[in-house]
Amino acid sequence: KDELFEVLGKINPTAKNCFWATWSFSETPISLREEFAPHLAPFNYQFIAYQDKFMEATNKPYFSNYVDKFKQLESSIVPFDFMVGQSFLIMHPKNV
Repeated sequence: KDELFEVLGKINPTAKNCFWATWSFSETPISLREEFAPHLAPFNYQFIAYQDKFMEATNKPYFSNYVDKFKQLESSIVPFDFMVGQSFLIMHPKNV
């Protein structure tokens, strides 16, 4: 975990970069997500696909609150039309 945080710490926040997670982040225990999330600040684009509920985790409220950690980004939560209980979280710089 420390090695991962070290690598994430080298990301240039002025470059265009994207954190992309398709269900993996929403299937991670919330305690680990909370530890990991501050290291995602350099990513100026984020795309996270998630299911509203995974095991004991209720992801819908989690990701609604997650966006508050990244006030410099505009966010949209878009439900899948073709998969009930699944959504995309799309975050990008404001005015883009």
